[in-house]
Amino acid sequence: NEKLPKKASKDVRLLKQFLKANSLYGADVKTQGFSGYLCELLIIHYKSFLNLLNTAKNWHIKEIIDIENQWKKEDYHYLKKKFKDEILIVIDPVDKERNVASAVNAYNFFKFKKLAAEFLAKPREELFFQKKKLPLSSRDFDKLMKSRGTDIIAVIFEAPKVVPDILWPQLRKATKRLVNILKEYEFSVLKSDCWSDEKKTAVILLEMQVSRLPQVDIIKGPWIYDEKNSKNFAIKHKDDAIAGPYIEDDYWVVEVYRKWTSARIKLIDSISEDEKVLLAKGIPNFIANQLSKKFKVVGADELKKLLKDKEFAVFLRDYFEKENLM
Repeated sequence: NEKLPKKASKDVRLLKQFLKANSLYGADVKTQGFSGYLCELLIIHYKSFLNLLNTAKNWHIKEIIDIENQWKKEDYHYLKKKFKDEILIVIDPVDKERNVASAVNAYNFFKFKKLAAEFLAKPREELFFQKKKLPLSSRDFDKLMKSRGTDIIAVIFEAPKVVPDILWPQLRKATKRLVNILKEYEFSVLKSDCWSDEKKTAVILLEMQVSRLPQVDIIKGPWIYDEKNSKNFAIKHKDDAIAGPYIEDDYWVVEVYRKWTSARIKLIDSISEDEKVLLAKGIPNFIANQLSKKFKVVGADELKKLLKDKEFAVFLRDYFEKENLM
């Protein structure tokens, strides 16, 4: 960057090292962090690494940084709407319509704020070096599953041969979609995440709050004073009602047998389709293509075998041990 004074270059290098050490560097879709250009602009604006940290620890959501003052203060409300899904707004000096910080996600924004406060409270060298992450052992995994009392369901399949910037958004979108499919059938997902080594394997992880449901379900029908719909409700459930229609709080209800009582079996049913059907269900194209060829849905015991992969074991530790960001 031509505008970078010589002494600022040192601070930019320092900032980049600080971000790299804490996995915040890179505007790629997997990292969703700070780009090199953003680092330069932040140092130009705040004059030094320490000044940046001093201010960043108090950044508000949708903080606006406009180095060249290309917008007036009264435009800030408009800017926040314009960049509505972006948590940090840094106006590009060469294009006032562009947010250089658009890649930064909420997690990385809060993590940077926290690290800034941590470093200022107790400056130390170790914050500039990547910490060795401990993989999760089989034993620790068993302990965690026992203490949490949840069920893990994982969909394992071959990673599509696409660049990471396509793989990650598709994997995240597919994860959300599967969570919603299960929700539609009253299987409540506590937490979900996804992982891939970007070569061979992809995993969608679903930690279930409710993975089994009783055989019987209650369907609430119309208000008893709505005669037309009451009749239709009775006709509709003529063959599947095992009790009712009877009245509860002035509404018709029937009891029926559930079609799906196991989240795992429902998931297998939902994914066991050809590519076209999976696409129609909202699964992104490259993931749909792989799932239509081959996949397996496993529980905790099978998933444990994947802990042999050190990267996956580190991911799983991160999944369970969420850090405090406040």
